[in-house]
Amino acid sequence: SAILKNPDLRADKNPKLNVPNSHRFKPTARETLVGFFCLFLSSCSGGGGNGGGPGNAGSAGAVGAESTLLTSAQMLADGFSYGPIDGTLGAIYSAGAYTLFGSGYKTTGGVQGAFSFTGNLTSITGSPLTPLVTDGGDPNGYVFDVSYAGGGPVIPLYNGAVAVGYLMSYHGEYWCNAANGCSNANSGGGGPNFYSSLGAAYSSNTAAPYGFTKMGEIVEPYASHSQIFSANGNLEIGGGAMMVADAGGSFIPNFASMADKSSAFIYIFFSDIDATNAASPCSAGIHCVGVARASYNSVVAAATANNRAAFPTLFQKYYQGSFSQPATSSNADNAATSVAHAGHFTAVLTDNCPLYPSIVYVTKTGQFLMTYSTGNNQINFQSGVNLLSWSGNIPSMRINQGGWTMLEPSLLGETTDPLVSNGSPYVYYVKSNNWNVNNWRSASYVSRQISF
Repeated sequence: SAILKNPDLRADKNPKLNVPNSHRFKPTARETLVGFFCLFLSSCSGGGGNGGGPGNAGSAGAVGAESTLLTSAQMLADGFSYGPIDGTLGAIYSAGAYTLFGSGYKTTGGVQGAFSFTGNLTSITGSPLTPLVTDGGDPNGYVFDVSYAGGGPVIPLYNGAVAVGYLMSYHGEYWCNAANGCSNANSGGGGPNFYSSLGAAYSSNTAAPYGFTKMGEIVEPYASHSQIFSANGNLEIGGGAMMVADAGGSFIPNFASMADKSSAFIYIFFSDIDATNAASPCSAGIHCVGVARASYNSVVAAATANNRAAFPTLFQKYYQGSFSQPATSSNADNAATSVAHAGHFTAVLTDNCPLYPSIVYVTKTGQFLMTYSTGNNQINFQSGVNLLSWSGNIPSMRINQGGWTMLEPSLLGETTDPLVSNGSPYVYYVKSNNWNVNNWRSASYVSRQISF
């Protein structure tokens, strides 16, 4: 089936609790985007994009013309049943070349997972077709990814100034179906309801090819399986965009060459639902963006020692001014009958159901830039002086077009560090005309270059 994991792509967009079932990779279910609802208690309106923030207009860039990187036909020719890339895109630069990472469904053998792609920032030319992460097999016995797993975001890991590999975040899904005792498998287009969480995988390779090993779940939603499935809905957590910053969320210049990295943290962004949020519209049961973090050195130590049991305990969610809430629960089966899985979160970025956040640091402005989608039909941007303070939606940068589905945006910098841009980053997203009829088989993967 296909690369359908994104909640924004459900075929039926009625205002319920569904966050599109586009994630499922079963060949039949995958062709339809299952109704996307980005809320838990109330529904989100489509794509308004009036984001909250401290009131500044943000550092606005000029969004360039659209360019097609990959059509669905090209994805089929490259050996994938569905395309284009599903989820958040990641990249590694090495020896003058880029390796791209994203989620796909390989035709031969019917394997869904994270794959590497050949090409560069403006062209995807193919794939080795070797799955890097697939569904199931969590090392700690968690079931968050038994139905779907797709990765992309990657960051380099260093022991001091010595490169020791890469960390990949991946999106895992647990589907409601008879096999796991759940009967609410009817979200919109006939596909199963889903509940998603984030995991991490580690590669000790510092040059291509990059093989990744699952290290375990790292971020779980506050809302429980039972809350989501009993409401016949879905919960979309996103792709797990990561960034390295200091304790205040500020960018760290020349980080790779620093011998002492004890003051650094790995931040990871996610979408979640939590009624304790005070900022509208998040307080109404609508998805908003939160952030969790872990000590950089603790992640490096656990990864290099293959201490996979440590990963579910490394990250803490930001809540009411501090990183004080556990990012996962201690229940390996995701506690489908519990009231809540992991800790509370406080939204750091508000908008009308922002999904699939992705981030890059722009040296020219001295600020972070974040993109995300709303309503399955609009790509939005916000800027931030640090990872905890965001501008609010920047109207002049919005990307939308009547009658077109647009979702799952990603940002990559044009430098040798794809997490950093000197002022001309690329934004990537899935685009399809009339998704309700054509879905993935008519979608293209497109990009635009932004200039500051």
